[in-house]
Amino acid sequence: MLSFGPKKELPDITDLINKGYSYQQVIDELKKKGYDDDTIKEVLVKNSAAFKFNQQASSNIQLAPTSSVISSINSVQSNPQTQNIQEIQAILEQIIEEKWKGAYKDIDVINDKIKQLQSSIDSLTFSLSQVNKRVDDIQGIILAKNEEFNKSMQSVNIELQALDKVMMELIPTLSNTIREMRDLVEELKSLTNKDQKV
Repeated sequence: MLSFGPKKELPDITDLINKGYSYQQVIDELKKKGYDDDTIKEVLVKNSAAFKFNQQASSNIQLAPTSSVISSINSVQSNPQTQNIQEIQAILEQIIEEKWKGAYKDIDVINDKIKQLQSSIDSLTFSLSQVNKRVDDIQGIILAKNEEFNKSMQSVNIELQALDKVMMELIPTLSNTIREMRDLVEELKSLTNKDQKV
């Protein structure tokens, strides 16, 4: 494992990568410059994405016959520098695995949020359906009351027409009666006046 002490200044190997150096060539160059194994590992991990070493190695192994593959595997296992590369690959795999674990946790959180949102949507849909039902009920009540009101108005209209007919018949009779009473009053006045004179 890498030791994490105070942060060291890592060498820049961009030029070496751009020149097409392999992992091994880069390791050799860094060792010539006096860098220790831990620093070299950190540099290789940091710049691992820039290397195409794995693709080249895998294509070479696929093209080789089976006996060559076995011998190359044996030589890789016996070579300590290759073991360093294998350690780097193991570290990279561990980092990727940890990142995936974090991603799975984030996905679980997102799934929980989606479930909560779906529950809220279901609750809101139920509330809206209840409101729609109440509105329909109120509309039904209003229509029923409106019908009753119309019937009442028709009944009032019929009664007003009947009252109008009665009034039309009463007015001439009342008018005649008033005239007769006025005549009677006038007659009584004249009689009273005559009696006073006698």
